[in-house]
Amino acid sequence: MIIGGVEVSRSVALAMIRGDVEAAREAAGRERRQQESLERAEAAEQGYYHEHGEWRWETMARQQAIAERAEHAEAVRAQREAAERAELARAQAFAAGRRPRTVPEILAEAAMFP
Repeated sequence: MIIGGVEVSRSVALAMIRGDVEAAREAAGRERRQQESLERAEAAEQGYYHEHGEWRWETMARQQAIAERAEHAEAVRAQREAAERAELARAQAFAAGRRPRTVPEILAEAAMFP
C-alpha cells in the first residue's frame, strides 16, 4: 500500500486509519461538550433574566453606576468637611491673633471680610 509516495505495510495503514478515526471521534466529543457547555451557559443567563427581569451585565452595570455615585458623593462630602475644618482653623488662628504668613492665608483672611 502506498500512502503519500511511501510504501507502508497493511498493519501500519490500518493503525493510521484507526488513529484518524479516534482523532475524529475525540474532535466530535470535544465539539459536543463545548456545545453543551454553551447551552448550559445560555440557559443560566435565561434563568437569571427570568428571575431578575434584566440581563446579568445590565445588573452589573447598574450596580457599578450606583457604586460610582456613592464614591463620588463620599468624595464630595469629605472635601466639604475638609474645607470646613480648614475654614475653622483659619478663623481660630485669626481670633487668637495669629497673623497670616503665606499668600493663601492672606487671601483667606481677606475673603473673610467682604
